Amino acid sequence: MQRLPSSRPNSPSEAAERRSTPRLSNHPPLSVEGIPGMVHDISREGLSMVTPSQLETGVARTLTLRDHLGHTTCDIVGEVVWQRGERVGIRFPDLTPTQDEWLQQRFLEWLAALDGPLEDPSEEPLNDLLDEHLKH
Repeated sequence: MQRLPSSRPNSPSEAAERRSTPRLSNHPPLSVEGIPGMVHDISREGLSMVTPSQLETGVARTLTLRDHLGHTTCDIVGEVVWQRGERVGIRFPDLTPTQDEWLQQRFLEWLAALDGPLEDPSEEPLNDLLDEHLKH
């Protein structure tokens, strides 16, 4: 684990306001190895989860994200940026292109599983597609 410099949000709602990419909520088919608990939501910038563990903010750790639909995994560095009770916010500070592609493909697969097959996801930019399906 390493400590990373960051501008930390003061609350979960402030963290949500800072997101610049869409998120998939309602417990996506994903688990995290490295922190016990359940994923609450995920974006290509980070995730939030429910955990009984008390985690130190500003600390980065390697997490293994396990997709339960596609049965694939991806190791990603995650930094704890806030914790309120059992909810914790984790950002992905430095995704590699391979990690970002893995997340993008998971989103497409998860959305297809929720809504049926996509006609041709290559015709529509991912963020537009996600915005359409994930409006709150």
